[in-house]
Amino acid sequence: MLRQNVLLIMTALCSAMVCLTGVSRADELEETATYSLFQSPQAAFFIEQTENVLILDVRRDDQYNAAHIEDAIHIYLHDDDFISEIGRLDSTRPILVYDNISPPTEWTFPVLRNAGFEQIIYIRDGFSGWRRNGLPIETGTTVETFDFSAQGISRGR
Repeated sequence: MLRQNVLLIMTALCSAMVCLTGVSRADELEETATYSLFQSPQAAFFIEQTENVLILDVRRDDQYNAAHIEDAIHIYLHDDDFISEIGRLDSTRPILVYDNISPPTEWTFPVLRNAGFEQIIYIRDGFSGWRRNGLPIETGTTVETFDFSAQGISRGR
């Protein structure tokens, strides 16, 4: 019986330490994180309401060529010259970054911060979320029309 109680107490203490460590790590990440995560409708609103936004598509070439957000700059995340290409961008502008499904924060955030970007926004649900929400895309030279007012979003320009 004593052995079971000791084992139970040890398990509880270990669990508590894992939980506390997790909370501590999450707090630490929150304190150091200086980027925003927007769902695609929020990102569309941000683009419409904010002047001079840089939109960066970091997907593969074939994905970008098939369809992308209108006016997006394409720099493939795993290109050898990714860092130097990022360095050519105007870091005084806010930048909105997207991949296909989820935000590539681990790979791009340090590069963007080192390049001098201060306002970095990621599309949390990626390009697939953008499409799923029926937001405007560009395929080749064709731009699909989109009625922002129908989505409760003002074009504001």
